Amino acid sequence: MRAADVRAARDIREWSPEWAVTRSRAISAAAAGDLEPLSRFIEQGLGTEDAVKANLAYWAYWVGEIPERWISDAAMLTNGQPWSGELLLGSLLDGLEHAPYRDLCAHALNALIPFRRGLDRPDLRRRVLDTVDRATASNEFARSSLRKLDQLSYALRSPHA
Repeated sequence: MRAADVRAARDIREWSPEWAVTRSRAISAAAAGDLEPLSRFIEQGLGTEDAVKANLAYWAYWVGEIPERWISDAAMLTNGQPWSGELLLGSLLDGLEHAPYRDLCAHALNALIPFRRGLDRPDLRRRVLDTVDRATASNEFARSSLRKLDQLSYALRSPHA
């Protein structure tokens, strides 16, 4: 019944309260070894800029970057929340190497650096590049995730980045 619930067709192309539920269920399924719901969430649930920003805010909230308590998940859609991204960066880098939802970490990491320009420091660039190199050596990523990590690595290695 749980597998059927996770695989149930939901429209998550636009944010709704169900978007956050679907994200959580996809992560739980990945932790249980079922990567299909996570792949579907990445493909459909991160297709708009608002959804990508909501994903970053949601994650930032759960790692402690956003100190205010949310009354509802709709708070992830508001702009201007004061968070640096450093805690989230650490969580994503750890997840890239160790988490069963590493593909979601790859997509979030690719979005985080441009979203929080303060993370574009030489020390953090080196940390990100080293982690991406180690993580991708295992080749345990979906093709789209490898593309995102490749784009990020290229941007961070570029002299104009």
